Amino acid sequence: MSIKQKKVALSRKLGMNVVGTHRDPLARRKHPPGQHGTNMRRRKSSDYKVRLVEKQRLRAIYNLKERKFASYVRESKNKKGSSEQILMQLLESRLDTVALKSGFARTQREARQLVVHGHFYVNGRKADKPSFACRPGDVISLKPGSMKKTFFKEKVSEVIGRGSPRWIIVNQDKWTAKYERYPEVNEIPITEELNLGYIMEYYA
Repeated sequence: MSIKQKKVALSRKLGMNVVGTHRDPLARRKHPPGQHGTNMRRRKSSDYKVRLVEKQRLRAIYNLKERKFASYVRESKNKKGSSEQILMQLLESRLDTVALKSGFARTQREARQLVVHGHFYVNGRKADKPSFACRPGDVISLKPGSMKKTFFKEKVSEVIGRGSPRWIIVNQDKWTAKYERYPEVNEIPITEELNLGYIMEYYA
């Protein structure tokens, strides 16, 4: 099975587009993957499974392993304020997420790969860790040498700055993005499709 097929199968399994592609993998087949997917009887899911699926959805959207995702949940619970709000701010302030939302990449996986390969600077310094936590005022820029690469000229230039959120200010001419502030949870579109409370309960 190819990587693309695996991504589509994951989305169908979780019942949500979790791969970040503009083309919805559920558009043609909404039932679970497998030869018996269309004939599966719809059983009422247990409380545990409902919460497990919500957790798996959010984890898949941000392309995180269980250990790292769980650490974010623990951190959000240990801080003062809304745990749900803090969790989403931790996820949205990751360098790979900011690169994606700025339009430097088309998917979370692609953004992670570009960060690891050292294509980005934060405040003029090289940053190659996807988990790097951006703070309000930080400026993310594309490495000068990367601007000349065909990939960025032909692919990334198609999406840079397109539909960037209000908390990120993108300068398309200079290939920079300023992380203006932490987002509010209701500003993040995917939270409308998820029950963050279930995720917190899963790790209770």
